[in-house]
Amino acid sequence: VRNLCALLGPDAAEAIARSTVVTIGPITSHAARDMCVRVDAEANDHTVPGLVQAVLSQAAAPQPAEAMRR
Repeated sequence: VRNLCALLGPDAAEAIARSTVVTIGPITSHAARDMCVRVDAEANDHTVPGLVQAVLSQAAAPQPAEAMRR
């Protein structure tokens, strides 16, 4: 998270806010929130397959109308 924010520069949180953010676990979620990045979902199983499942679940979830306008 910190490296991605460093690459994106001072407006990183704003740029990332236009995306859905899913993390692999609580440490990554904490790091994201420390960088003012909203976390939409976190994998229950802190593995790559768990992350993939969390992404698929988040993608299948109904999205609020506001998020659809981004």
